[in-house]
Amino acid sequence: MKKTVLIIGLCINVNLYSQEVEDVPQHISQKDINMYEFGMQVTSCDCNFENLLFNWRYWVTNHEETKLLSYEYVEQLKSADRIAYYAKLMSSWESTMFGIGKSTATNSPSNLLRGSITVEITVVPSTYNEVLQGIPKEILADSAKMKLGIEEIKQQIEYNRLVLEDKMQEGDEIFLLKFEAKKKIYDYYVVCRPGENKILPYEQLSGIKLMWFELKAQ
Repeated sequence: MKKTVLIIGLCINVNLYSQEVEDVPQHISQKDINMYEFGMQVTSCDCNFENLLFNWRYWVTNHEETKLLSYEYVEQLKSADRIAYYAKLMSSWESTMFGIGKSTATNSPSNLLRGSITVEITVVPSTYNEVLQGIPKEILADSAKMKLGIEEIKQQIEYNRLVLEDKMQEGDEIFLLKFEAKKKIYDYYVVCRPGENKILPYEQLSGIKLMWFELKAQ
């Protein structure tokens, strides 16, 4: 029987902590859970986004600079054509991607439970076009480097499209998240699988996870 839950912090990848937590007592189990699933029980696709809205304001350090404004249901995928449409929409020069940063500090790395942990996480939306606009002038003036860089981006976009088209299936539901940053609104599409009520795992934000410990009765 579980008695209580102790929230320890955030992690992008729980493996980052695997060497820090070396002496967790046997009656304490370590788990990690993504920001869509931490909070209310996920009994529908919508629950993922209600959890995300709460966790965004509570855990993301720069939530006032990168605001998660809203989410909305768009449609259910009912054909291969719609799957192909969203795969292309979600992997283009203007589709939203995120730069995710994390920093941590512990008083006692070898004993996280008795120490304390400070975690800062930042999430910054962008697009491939914005990345191009931020390239230094000296590189822009080098046509060979620019041609190579643009070709690499095109290959990455095409790879993303192929992955999306392969992973999505008929019956999946499309949701639209809206973010505001740098005085701009960013549209970010997310795919949820009804029944399982899970966000498909290739999605970037699902990589932001909470690390926590359960204290179990002896």
